[in-house]
Amino acid sequence: MAERVFRWYESLAEGLEGEGPVPEPLESDRERNARLVEAVRRDLRDADGRAAGTGIRIIWTGDHLEAVRRLQSPIAAAAGHADARVAVMGSV
Repeated sequence: MAERVFRWYESLAEGLEGEGPVPEPLESDRERNARLVEAVRRDLRDADGRAAGTGIRIIWTGDHLEAVRRLQSPIAAAAGHADARVAVMGSV
């Protein structure tokens, strides 16, 4: 997921620089979220059955990546509006 989010923001930067279109926001991957929870539940517990530090950090990182992905819609909308204004101003 990190690579997909990184590539999206990279494409956004290219779009803002006029080197391509502003990308559509990525869709939520609910299956990925379920797989992550299952992996932590199964593999990343300590001897007492509690989530180990590694599991907690993985979930924390996944949550942050999901938050950044959710920001894509308002950012893409604003970038699209800015792109449209620049196009109108350039044609005047």
